Amino acid sequence: MRPAGRQTPPAPVGAGGIADAARGGNPRRAGVSGISRQALAGLAGLFAVSGAGALWTGPAAAGPVEDALAYCRSVGDNNMINAVPPDMLEQTAKKLGVTLPANEPARAVWRCMDGAVMVCIAGGRRFCGRADTQVVPSPEARKYCHDNPSAVEVPSWATGRDTIFAWRCEGPEPIVSGAVRSVDKRGFVKEYWQAYKPDAQ
Repeated sequence: MRPAGRQTPPAPVGAGGIADAARGGNPRRAGVSGISRQALAGLAGLFAVSGAGALWTGPAAAGPVEDALAYCRSVGDNNMINAVPPDMLEQTAKKLGVTLPANEPARAVWRCMDGAVMVCIAGGRRFCGRADTQVVPSPEARKYCHDNPSAVEVPSWATGRDTIFAWRCEGPEPIVSGAVRSVDKRGFVKEYWQAYKPDAQ
């Protein structure tokens, strides 16, 4: 029986849409796990989000903006990433300063933090899945440094766009230059997410 007063998020759909929303991570990085790994591997099914107390079921179907606002007020925090409802798309893109092509709405996603609706639009270097905070170079970064031993920067396609670090090559080894992004309390890149507030608020 569902507890009284507790709201339910939109019904889940397959994991394919979130692969676009959270694309750019590196699923082959040893020892790293998270929403992006499962999504980019195209896996459905459930898994527990570490420390989040929520189950990942893929992106939820888009529903009215009022549902998202009410749901986040009810649950407070939830790491489940959902497709942004159509009536939120325009303001979400405006809030993030992003032009969202009409044929790529799945790039815009939301989740709950501190009772607020948080929105993100993936693209370029912006990554909407859980951040990678581990100092573990990807196989692609190792290969890049093997081929480019004096490179002052390892490109994001090799490091994975989910990493919060900048990497460089010292000989054949990828080395962390320093953190270039911060992480919020739920494990997402803080700079890529904004709180959604309707124009009337």
